[in-house]
Amino acid sequence: MKIHALSLSTKTFLLASTLLLGCSKQSPDSDSTASKAQLIPGTRMTVAEVNGLCDQLLTHPNHAEARDWLKRHPQSLFSAEDKSTVAAVAQKLYDAGASQVVIEFGKSDGSEIPLMLTVFLPTDKEARQKIFALNPELSRLRHQAEMKDYGQKCLSFRLQE
Repeated sequence: MKIHALSLSTKTFLLASTLLLGCSKQSPDSDSTASKAQLIPGTRMTVAEVNGLCDQLLTHPNHAEARDWLKRHPQSLFSAEDKSTVAAVAQKLYDAGASQVVIEFGKSDGSEIPLMLTVFLPTDKEARQKIFALNPELSRLRHQAEMKDYGQKCLSFRLQE
Protein backbone atom coordinates (compact mmCIF):
# COMPACT_ATOMS: atom_id res chain seq x y z
CA MET A 1 0.00 0.00 0.00
CA LYS A 2 1.43 3.35 -0.99
CA ILE A 3 0.63 6.23 1.34
CA HIS A 4 0.47 9.65 -0.29
CA ALA A 5 0.44 13.27 0.80
CA LEU A 6 3.15 13.17 3.45
CA SER A 7 4.91 16.51 3.52
CA LEU A 8 8.67 16.73 3.97
CA SER A 9 8.15 18.01 7.52
CA THR A 10 5.83 15.04 8.25
CA LYS A 11 8.44 12.63 6.91
CA THR A 12 11.07 14.36 9.04
CA PHE A 13 8.84 14.11 12.11
CA LEU A 14 8.13 10.43 11.49
CA LEU A 15 11.82 9.68 10.99
CA ALA A 16 12.81 11.60 14.11
CA SER A 17 10.02 9.96 16.10
CA THR A 18 11.20 6.56 14.97
CA LEU A 19 14.70 7.41 16.15
CA LEU A 20 13.33 8.57 19.48
CA LEU A 21 11.22 5.44 19.89
CA GLY A 22 14.30 3.27 20.11
CA CYS A 23 16.10 5.28 22.78
CA SER A 24 15.83 2.91 25.71
CA LYS A 25 19.50 1.99 25.89
CA GLN A 26 21.04 3.96 28.69
CA SER A 27 23.48 3.27 31.46
CA PRO A 28 21.95 2.31 34.82
CA ASP A 29 23.36 5.41 36.47
CA SER A 30 22.04 7.87 33.89
CA ASP A 31 19.68 10.62 34.96
CA SER A 32 16.06 10.34 33.82
CA THR A 33 16.00 13.94 32.62
CA ALA A 34 18.35 15.46 30.10
CA SER A 35 19.13 19.12 29.65
CA LYS A 36 17.49 20.67 26.59
CA ALA A 37 20.88 20.79 24.78
CA GLN A 38 22.03 17.29 25.79
CA LEU A 39 21.56 14.41 23.38
CA ILE A 40 18.93 11.88 24.41
CA PRO A 41 20.74 8.55 24.93
CA GLY A 42 20.47 6.27 21.90
CA THR A 43 19.53 9.12 19.53
CA ARG A 44 21.16 11.99 17.72
CA MET A 45 18.56 14.45 18.97
CA THR A 46 18.37 16.84 21.87
CA VAL A 47 15.26 17.37 23.97
CA ALA A 48 14.94 20.81 22.36
CA GLU A 49 14.94 19.25 18.88
CA VAL A 50 12.34 16.67 19.90
CA ASN A 51 10.21 19.43 21.42
CA GLY A 52 10.45 21.38 18.17
CA LEU A 53 9.17 18.33 16.28
CA CYS A 54 6.31 18.00 18.78
CA ASP A 55 5.36 21.62 18.07
CA GLN A 56 5.65 21.09 14.29
CA LEU A 57 3.28 18.13 14.40
CA LEU A 58 0.43 20.42 15.40
CA THR A 59 0.97 22.53 12.26
CA HIS A 60 0.79 19.56 9.85
CA PRO A 61 -2.37 19.19 7.78
CA ASN A 62 -2.38 15.40 8.26
CA HIS A 63 -3.04 15.23 11.98
CA ALA A 64 -6.14 15.01 14.10
CA GLU A 65 -6.84 15.14 17.81
CA ALA A 66 -7.58 11.53 18.82
CA ARG A 67 -11.19 12.23 19.80
CA ASP A 68 -11.84 13.84 16.41
CA TRP A 69 -10.06 10.98 14.63
CA LEU A 70 -12.21 8.45 16.45
CA LYS A 71 -15.41 10.16 15.31
CA ARG A 72 -14.33 9.36 11.73
CA HIS A 73 -12.57 6.04 12.46
CA PRO A 74 -14.07 4.51 15.64
CA GLN A 75 -12.64 1.03 15.02
CA SER A 76 -8.98 2.12 14.67
CA LEU A 77 -6.63 -0.41 16.22
CA PHE A 78 -3.64 0.46 18.35
CA SER A 79 -2.45 -3.14 18.24
CA ALA A 80 -3.77 -6.00 16.13
CA GLU A 81 -1.89 -8.34 18.49
CA ASP A 82 -4.38 -7.92 21.34
CA LYS A 83 -7.08 -5.99 19.44
CA SER A 84 -6.56 -2.90 21.62
CA THR A 85 -8.20 0.14 20.09
CA VAL A 86 -6.95 3.67 19.67
CA ALA A 87 -10.02 4.74 21.65
CA ALA A 88 -9.03 2.65 24.69
CA VAL A 89 -5.38 3.72 24.56
CA ALA A 90 -6.23 7.40 24.09
CA GLN A 91 -8.64 7.24 27.04
CA LYS A 92 -5.94 5.62 29.24
CA LEU A 93 -3.54 8.40 28.26
CA TYR A 94 -6.09 11.15 28.97
CA ASP A 95 -7.01 9.51 32.29
CA ALA A 96 -3.31 9.49 33.20
CA GLY A 97 -3.07 13.24 32.51
CA ALA A 98 -2.09 13.62 28.84
CA SER A 99 -2.68 17.17 27.70
CA GLN A 100 -3.42 16.02 24.13
CA VAL A 101 -3.35 12.84 22.04
CA VAL A 102 -2.84 13.28 18.30
CA ILE A 103 -3.07 10.89 15.36
CA GLU A 104 -0.75 11.58 12.42
CA PHE A 105 -2.04 10.04 9.21
CA GLY A 106 -1.27 9.56 5.56
CA LYS A 107 -3.65 9.11 2.67
CA SER A 108 -3.97 6.21 0.28
CA ASP A 109 -6.58 6.03 -2.47
CA GLY A 110 -8.79 8.52 -0.63
CA SER A 111 -8.53 6.73 2.72
CA GLU A 112 -6.85 8.08 5.85
CA ILE A 113 -4.23 5.69 7.22
CA PRO A 114 -3.12 6.19 10.85
CA LEU A 115 0.68 6.30 11.09
CA MET A 116 1.53 7.57 14.56
CA LEU A 117 -0.16 8.21 17.89
CA THR A 118 1.55 11.05 19.75
CA VAL A 119 0.79 11.93 23.35
CA PHE A 120 1.58 15.43 24.56
CA LEU A 121 2.87 15.25 28.08
CA PRO A 122 1.75 17.37 31.02
CA THR A 123 4.29 19.44 32.92
CA ASP A 124 3.10 18.04 36.27
CA LYS A 125 5.65 15.44 37.44
CA GLU A 126 3.07 13.07 38.95
CA ALA A 127 0.93 13.07 35.80
CA ARG A 128 4.03 12.47 33.64
CA GLN A 129 4.93 9.48 35.83
CA LYS A 130 1.44 8.03 35.29
CA ILE A 131 1.84 8.28 31.52
CA PHE A 132 5.34 6.80 31.59
CA ALA A 133 3.96 3.96 33.74
CA LEU A 134 1.89 2.96 30.68
CA ASN A 135 5.03 2.70 28.52
CA PRO A 136 5.92 -0.93 29.14
CA GLU A 137 2.52 -2.14 27.93
CA LEU A 138 2.15 0.32 25.03
CA SER A 139 5.72 -0.10 23.81
CA ARG A 140 5.41 -3.89 23.95
CA LEU A 141 2.19 -3.79 21.92
CA ARG A 142 3.87 -1.65 19.26
CA HIS A 143 7.13 -3.64 19.36
CA GLN A 144 9.10 -0.55 20.34
CA ALA A 145 11.75 0.09 22.93
CA GLU A 146 10.33 1.51 26.14
CA MET A 147 10.64 5.28 26.30
CA LYS A 148 12.07 7.27 29.17
CA ASP A 149 11.28 10.74 30.50
CA TYR A 150 13.95 13.21 29.43
CA GLY A 151 11.72 16.25 29.78
CA GLN A 152 10.37 16.02 26.23
CA LYS A 153 6.96 17.46 25.32
CA CYS A 154 5.62 14.34 23.61
CA LEU A 155 5.94 10.60 23.05
CA SER A 156 5.08 8.78 19.84
CA PHE A 157 3.92 5.27 19.04
CA ARG A 158 3.99 3.89 15.49
CA LEU A 159 0.61 2.61 14.36
CA GLN A 160 1.84 0.92 11.17
CA GLU A 161 4.28 -1.99 11.08
